[in-house]
Amino acid sequence: MDYVTSFELPFRLLLVRAPQLIAGLRDELPLSQKNVVFNGKRFGCVYSVKSDLSQVPEEFHYRLSTRIRREGASGETATPYREIAREIKVPRERLKRALENGLAVTALDGLFWFGMQRIAADVAVLRKKGMRIATSEIPVWDSLTATLRPVPVYRCG
Repeated sequence: MDYVTSFELPFRLLLVRAPQLIAGLRDELPLSQKNVVFNGKRFGCVYSVKSDLSQVPEEFHYRLSTRIRREGASGETATPYREIAREIKVPRERLKRALENGLAVTALDGLFWFGMQRIAADVAVLRKKGMRIATSEIPVWDSLTATLRPVPVYRCG
């Protein structure tokens, strides 16, 4: 592939800390970047090792269809996360409700169920507003790549 979009990094490649990864790659590779629009309203970037990005489209359209399952070790599922997403439209308010309800929210939960590509930024805003949120990491099995990877998890603390 000649390029990758900032939308694909988290959703297709499950890279939850994409900005940090891109910054790290800039030290190793000469990356070019082009600003683009996703689905007519969201702004993002295209990254490539090629210097000429003139053939890269200005706009991308994605349709999200997932086969994502959330199965915790103690039997928890995605049901409470989906219910919150149905009730509340604002992503940060979804996160706040989940944490207030005692749910552990991973960066992947934020991405898949709450529509948050930068959950750490929303956690920082909630912390500034006085909400006590603890951060740790848990191992998450990625069936797409058959690997166990550490993912940030947030809990009310």
